[in-house]
Amino acid sequence: MTPPDKQSVSPLPRAYSVDARRRGDALAAALAKVNHDLRNALATATLAAPRIAASSDPLLKRVLQRMTEGMEHAVELCSEALTFAAGADMSAAPPTHFALHTLAAEVGQMLAEDFEGVGWTNTIDPAIELSADRDGMSVLFTELGRNAFENGANQVRIGSRVTPQRVFIDIADDGPGLKPRARAKLFTPFLGTTRPGRTGFGLVLARTIARAQGGGLRLESSSEAGTVFTIDLPQPSNEPG
Repeated sequence: MTPPDKQSVSPLPRAYSVDARRRGDALAAALAKVNHDLRNALATATLAAPRIAASSDPLLKRVLQRMTEGMEHAVELCSEALTFAAGADMSAAPPTHFALHTLAAEVGQMLAEDFEGVGWTNTIDPAIELSADRDGMSVLFTELGRNAFENGANQVRIGSRVTPQRVFIDIADDGPGLKPRARAKLFTPFLGTTRPGRTGFGLVLARTIARAQGGGLRLESSSEAGTVFTIDLPQPSNEPG
């Protein structure tokens, strides 16, 4: 049976694809400029902070704090948007041959450094190897793990299933589950999250990477018992060359 992701994806006409890429490049350039200006403004506020902190005016201190937090949030939003724009066309990355279990272990170690006290259980078959964009797959695993922990999970389990043609990677967490509104717009930037101040770019980027590898990413289930995402990838070709 063809995975849902594959059923819904059809190649864009070349003219439309080129036009969309040009508009995407223009958007990325604009975001980069905004991001640059925001960082400069934030740096200025940071330099002024010690003097304002020494002031006896509590209102001035509150205004500085809110202004700084607002700029930091704006910088974060721009950075996430730029990351998504940069990952929108990852198909050109040359594939490499690598062990999937090893990559998942590396990602688990990185996430453990960012999220104190969490668990990452890697049950992927050590014999499974992929021919894909290794860096892209690292980002894919990281985004799914980060999404789980940021949404309240304490434990994430990553496992594998294989068929002669496909490799399935299940990433299951013990979080509280996704809200219905988030599930309905899961892969839509700004709409696929109900957490204040978040953009939802992470899951969009993750699915973009999976599709660039000839596969897909789908939400398998989500309830109070946790959430499961499934990555579907092609088996490496055994043909020479």
